[in-house]
Amino acid sequence: MFGVVRIAGDQVLDPWRDGGRITEPVILCCTHSSWWDAPVTIALSIRHFGFDGRGMMEYRQLDRYRFFRSIGMFSVVREQPRSALQSLAYAAKELAGTSRVLWMFPQGRLIPQHVRPIIAEPGIALLVKKLGSVRIACLGLHYDMTVAERPSVWTRIDRVESISWTGQAEEIQNNVSCRLTALADRLADDVATGNVDDYTDVFRARPTLIERYDAMVARTQQKHRRR
Repeated sequence: MFGVVRIAGDQVLDPWRDGGRITEPVILCCTHSSWWDAPVTIALSIRHFGFDGRGMMEYRQLDRYRFFRSIGMFSVVREQPRSALQSLAYAAKELAGTSRVLWMFPQGRLIPQHVRPIIAEPGIALLVKKLGSVRIACLGLHYDMTVAERPSVWTRIDRVESISWTGQAEEIQNNVSCRLTALADRLADDVATGNVDDYTDVFRARPTLIERYDAMVARTQQKHRRR
């Protein structure tokens, strides 16, 4: 499906990789603009990081694609406050006293990747309240179909920040909202300028026929320029 999946900033999550010795959980708050967000983050969690991971997923999608349950996804019904609170309580229970990683989409719904600002819903603040304090990292996802036959996925992680409950839910929402917006802007700039300096390719598909032909043409042109 994708030609390449690349990531930047992932070293900040090294303490949680492959069963690391850290004894604190971390919440990974992600932008949410595509159905592919869940499969991409699951693949990163299992294949790239080796996390002991969990994930919150909109119940309609999880009911439709039940295989996600077998890899740590659980549902949230954002339209039903009581059910949503139960999901957050379950998430807090799964995280407390562990080194697990929770993948979360604080926007709560799919929003096109060009829309700004990105707004986090109250769920992330309520989860921090239930945990008392927790580390949060933010991850941006950007899908590009500009220069290649197959789309590419660009991902970037900002930092791991310790967030404590102070009674101000809006502060936590604003923190996550601003960080996700900044990541989305940075990714858009990197894609527009073709800046791959900070990125590592974690997946690259075999070249298609067209891509092989383009590479052959480029080599031929380079030879002619040298003559």
